[in-house]
Amino acid sequence: MEYLQFIKQVNICEEKRSIAITFKEKEPYLLDDIINRIKKKYIKDENMDFLEVNASDVDEMEIVNFCNSFSMFSERKVLVIKSANNLSLNSSVLSSIMDSEAIKLFVFDNKKGYYKKISSNSVNVEIDKLQEVILIKWIIKKFSDLNKEISVSSAQYLIKLSSYLAYRSPYSLYDISASIHKISATKEEVITNRVIDKSLAIPTEDNVFKLQELVGKRDLNTSLKVYYELHSNGVEAYSIIPLLTRHFYQLNKVKHLKDNGLSVSQIGEAIGIRRDFVIRKLLHQITYFNTESLLRNLNKCLDTERRCKSEKVNINAEVEMLILELCK
Repeated sequence: MEYLQFIKQVNICEEKRSIAITFKEKEPYLLDDIINRIKKKYIKDENMDFLEVNASDVDEMEIVNFCNSFSMFSERKVLVIKSANNLSLNSSVLSSIMDSEAIKLFVFDNKKGYYKKISSNSVNVEIDKLQEVILIKWIIKKFSDLNKEISVSSAQYLIKLSSYLAYRSPYSLYDISASIHKISATKEEVITNRVIDKSLAIPTEDNVFKLQELVGKRDLNTSLKVYYELHSNGVEAYSIIPLLTRHFYQLNKVKHLKDNGLSVSQIGEAIGIRRDFVIRKLLHQITYFNTESLLRNLNKCLDTERRCKSEKVNINAEVEMLILELCK
């Protein structure tokens, strides 16, 4: 079943007592929400009756004793095992855990390894990103909880700016939730596109990164809008060009390293970026390009930068033309 089906019938935990969740790292917000709903329903003392472990750190005796001992203050004990594909338990230990009265949540990255053993006797839940129709309702409710009102069209606008639904997007509901709270700090009671734009003033390099993603999707109108926002916020058009050039240089290098089989951490070490989430964003962006188009766009950026340095040109018009060329 899907996330929405599960949260409507959390009581099913009392029948099966074992829940196999296929997560794939797409939506941590929904995973945490499931765990928190179960904790809220069954747990009164989290220190005594709740245990969360990673499969690679499992102590067999610890989880066997936890599952088979009586709950101290709560209706049920709750055990959460993350990265459950990596479990390595002998059959007697696994049987002891599965037969216990504790509620077990096994979080899988995929349907391999221990998934078949556990899912056959569990409630199976698949977590994926919310579809746009449901996401709009979620956004409207989140604003309503903060005493703000937002229209369907403005909720759609926020979704588009967030890139949440983009192919292989690294953004989650946590990112949208953070934006909602930032926007809701306004005194305005009705959240419009204008209020969203004003509230989500994005630092230059972040906005350039967003510009690259939009260019990769060939979204010319929104790409120009982001550029005009940068320009209206006082960012000199001339300063945008080297940022674009550097960005496409990074994308070319990441593409080359990925094609040669390097891992996320190895790519980060090679290009001098230590944060994995930044590398994952770059890996997401290269999915919009092949090797030839990445190199071609880099050369376009370099040509524009050369002209602006050596010739008398309208730099703002040059940047606009560059964006037009990159969106072809």
